[in-house]
Amino acid sequence: MLRTSPASNGHVYRLAVIGFEREPTVRCEACGSDQQSKLTAEIAIHFPGLAGLNKPHVWIFPELCVCLNCGKSEFAIPEDKLRLLGKGEAAAGG
Repeated sequence: MLRTSPASNGHVYRLAVIGFEREPTVRCEACGSDQQSKLTAEIAIHFPGLAGLNKPHVWIFPELCVCLNCGKSEFAIPEDKLRLLGKGEAAAGG
């Protein structure tokens, strides 16, 4: 499954779901549903604007927590990739 969603800051995030694991004991913070699943994904984060076209994507491979009822999803960006995003850089080779 591939899901693309626009972010409020103008970035577009493409999520390619790789794995699927159901954990019904976790409740969604948004809707209260117990239809939560943990998924693995690959995400290419793009820098904004015309200057961002010359920068490589920052690739992350997080575990997602997805509500199958409302679609709310959460993931954490690893610290090293977060530093790259803060500097406006991307690592060579991802």
